[in-house]
Amino acid sequence: MKILVNKTAWFKKSSMILVCLMSAVVFVFHIHGTRVTSNKTFDESVNAQLALQIKLGQEYNTLPIVIQAKEMGRAVPQYLSRALYIHPPLFAFLIQATVYHLLPEKSSYSFDQDLYILASKIPNIMGSLLIILVFLIGRRYCNVPIAFLAAFLLAIDFNLWTCSQKVWIETTLTYFFWLTLYWMLRGINNKNYFLLAGFAGGLAMLTKYPSVLIYVIFLTYSLIYQRQIFKQPFFYMLFLIPFCIFLPWGILNFQVYGVDVFNKLIFQQRGKDNFFMILAILSAAVTGLIVLIKQSQLFIKIKARVLQLMFVMAVGLFGYLVLQIDFRESIVRSLTWSSFPRSGWDLNFFSQDPWYFYFKQILEYSPLYLFFYVGVLHALIKRDEFGIFLVIVSFWTLLAGILWGGFQGRYILMFVPAATLLMARAIFFIYGEILTLDKLSRWLLLCTHSLILAYFIAKSCHHHYHLLSTTIAYY
Repeated sequence: MKILVNKTAWFKKSSMILVCLMSAVVFVFHIHGTRVTSNKTFDESVNAQLALQIKLGQEYNTLPIVIQAKEMGRAVPQYLSRALYIHPPLFAFLIQATVYHLLPEKSSYSFDQDLYILASKIPNIMGSLLIILVFLIGRRYCNVPIAFLAAFLLAIDFNLWTCSQKVWIETTLTYFFWLTLYWMLRGINNKNYFLLAGFAGGLAMLTKYPSVLIYVIFLTYSLIYQRQIFKQPFFYMLFLIPFCIFLPWGILNFQVYGVDVFNKLIFQQRGKDNFFMILAILSAAVTGLIVLIKQSQLFIKIKARVLQLMFVMAVGLFGYLVLQIDFRESIVRSLTWSSFPRSGWDLNFFSQDPWYFYFKQILEYSPLYLFFYVGVLHALIKRDEFGIFLVIVSFWTLLAGILWGGFQGRYILMFVPAATLLMARAIFFIYGEILTLDKLSRWLLLCTHSLILAYFIAKSCHHHYHLLSTTIAYY
């Protein structure tokens, strides 16, 4: 992958300082948003309670929560009755190992008064660090202006803004997800980064299981552009190190559940049909990767066809979406100042939405996502390596969210950094094309494009004001 480095040292340093300041400001806003939140989701109370149980040396399960809920006459999901909590323990461990040291000694703790504000600091921090990480990725593989704009777009993103103000796992997962991908990309030119990527990947796996997408994404990208790395022994540390890190948790699950471990972890949460569909797709993808790795000449012949097919599929998908009435309605709501993303507190709030829910819902998060669609087409037409990498990330993260079901914005948070980088690239691409025009047209279109961009940014920020005044759960 081509590495773009700006030669002006002061420009690089000053932009990094500005991004750090922006991240610090966002962190303050996240803390403020957490403090003014009146209603909390059930998942937040579970995560905060699990961290407390680890701190007190108790077992990592939600059985105490189930007992308390039954005493109150409240129904809870069946998976909470398991001997181990369904998600790996890293998120809860980070909370108890850091911010929970500030808890006063008490016989009992209140979620609202004691635990919530402290536990939310981890998502607050991870969301802010993710902004800096996206800037570093953009600076290395694009340029400083694109990197800075991508970091800014991420800083005002509705999805990240929401997740970073709640005690949810997704912000921490997304940070480790992108840290792993960043070090994987660095490992192509410096094999030592594969060791760091393996360690970060292990942390991602111990945060939440969807992090397995990291390896599907990087294998897909490597097969297209970096096939030589399959011959490097260090490359396989990407898989060995996470396996070793995840192994104790896997052994513990096997000791508790025995051969029933997969049924407990996957089947009972989303159903066998969903699992086998995902398994079939991943198996087909891995089989295809192995065949193409072995058949070098075959791959060389079809590589161009694969990129052409990706472009045709993208055009076909976008054309299909435009023909859908509800997708066009989402565009209108996205552009309307007084309109906000659909949201609610019912778990099945989006159960009647079609499979392309995320493609239209992201537009309601921000009209800036219109540039995402432009960015995908621009990357596929240009066929630059980093652009295709971002498209691959977008494809797999959105596909996983669609297949998993139970539509929620936080389930595709891993997609957001790729989207902001594609958006930033598209915005500068449009500016670049305008600058090639004659003087009159150039100034007219520059003003128009700048005004549209300013409105889109203002509309996105307006959503945050709405978020601060109206607590939401599912969006």
